[in-house]
Amino acid sequence: MRTPFFLASGLLALASLAAAAPTLVNFDPAQDAVQPSLDLDRQGRAVVAWVEKTEGVYKAYVRRWEGSGWKRLGGALNREAAWNASYALVRVAPDGQPVAAWTEKNPVFQGKLAGNGKLYAVRWDGQVWQALGDSPSNSPLTTSDIPRMALDPQGNPYLQWSEMTPDFNGDSVYVERWTGLEWQPVDNGSLSTDISGSSRSRDIAVNSKGQAVLAWSIQLYKEGEGPLGFNVYAGTWGGKNWIPFGQSLNADPYNYAAGVSVAVDRQDRPVVAYHEAGGGKGYNVYVKRWEGNRWVQFGPSVNALSGGGSQPKVVLDARGNPVVGWLENAGRLELRVARWDGKQWVRLGPAVSTNEAAAFSLAMGPDDRPLVAWHEGRDGQRRVFVARWSGKGGAGL
Repeated sequence: MRTPFFLASGLLALASLAAAAPTLVNFDPAQDAVQPSLDLDRQGRAVVAWVEKTEGVYKAYVRRWEGSGWKRLGGALNREAAWNASYALVRVAPDGQPVAAWTEKNPVFQGKLAGNGKLYAVRWDGQVWQALGDSPSNSPLTTSDIPRMALDPQGNPYLQWSEMTPDFNGDSVYVERWTGLEWQPVDNGSLSTDISGSSRSRDIAVNSKGQAVLAWSIQLYKEGEGPLGFNVYAGTWGGKNWIPFGQSLNADPYNYAAGVSVAVDRQDRPVVAYHEAGGGKGYNVYVKRWEGNRWVQFGPSVNALSGGGSQPKVVLDARGNPVVGWLENAGRLELRVARWDGKQWVRLGPAVSTNEAAAFSLAMGPDDRPLVAWHEGRDGQRRVFVARWSGKGGAGL
């Protein structure tokens, strides 16, 4: 069978990077750059969104790999020139065009927070970014924070985010979807809580029917006993609240569990990665799949033979097996990736980064090899990189 041209060209573009060191994404390596988000288009080209300090203001940008270098897609996404972007997300729609979302914050402090801010979304039309309505944020007085995004089969985004009050006492949680014409509320606050009872750890995916699948962590309470640990759930929207698939994913309901990441396989089964306290080394990373009546775990913890692991991200390969990235405490934070081979977790080479790695994003290439975008370095001097698993014991784009 002949490989389609668009796929072949995408593989060649990635292969041209595979022999090189991880590729720098941000424009100026002397400026602070953070919070990358990664996806691939139909030609297998990496598309990255991130936040970079430019003339004293953090701005959100998007770039696409063109085979020999990065191409900027438009200018800075920020709506307010003096406001700081704090998160940037990108997902590629079925038509091959990226959809981006980001938050902006007023740099003037109010209460315990940097000033009020909003969440926005745009779609690339091949030439310019087209706004998807106005901000879906609910209040001009709150700070929209920690957004998550997934696209439905038509390429319309679901957005999930928090809004924080200036006194930092309330965590209001929202989900809305873009209908093609306007933002339509899905969840108008069913998971909202005071800040002490919220892990603020959530992730969203969409199944083949266009239904949102949410994974979240929330603290449980037991009458007569008080608070238990933070427990991880995943479920779909039931009209008034999220209906979980079965029980909590926790190994122990008294443990703290968070750092959720969710993907949906071809049978619409959710696969969730998360970290949970225990085992004498901080956190362990687990991956479980919903089998229709129970959660089934993929082997032991992903980091069973090493230091504590946290903040996992999960994607699925062509066979539906999970590939997981996580941050591992090895005396310093290291970014690592492993693949489930059907029987066990197999680490993909050495650590992707050992230089104070932090926020990262994971995607699966058309050749069934994962790509990772991450930022590393110390506060004020961090840089964003992308690397692709070469399949030969190393990573490079």
